[in-house]
Amino acid sequence: METTQTILIIEDSALLRAVVRDALETEGFHVIEAPNGKEGLVTATAEHPDLIMLDLMMPIMGGLEMHGLLRAQDEWSKNVPVIILTGTKDEKIGDMLMADPHLDFLLKENWMMDEVVGKVKKGLGMEVVIEHVKKDLGIS
Repeated sequence: METTQTILIIEDSALLRAVVRDALETEGFHVIEAPNGKEGLVTATAEHPDLIMLDLMMPIMGGLEMHGLLRAQDEWSKNVPVIILTGTKDEKIGDMLMADPHLDFLLKENWMMDEVVGKVKKGLGMEVVIEHVKKDLGIS
């Protein structure tokens, strides 16, 4: 029996969380949410989601601090895929991407929900499975 994969969205904008949550739930994902890095860290540690979507600029605790604290915890936290959500291109993100093979990012400008869902599937390794299925079915 296939289990539903859980995505944790850590984002201070309730509207953005709702839009992303709806898109992911439509694709069959179970979504949990947190409005800041502090609550996100607690939720991630307790729930062990399959993937984390993490905003960088948030009150209480930002994404950079939360990411560092998360990765320092245990084996799961070192390997869980994280997609950074950011509104700006920042050198720090490039440095993070080079240092962390389980990290990706999305610029929060003019994105389409199919791009967001695609990044999540890629982060979960589903993109490879989808491509194999398409090839087996002769779909391009």
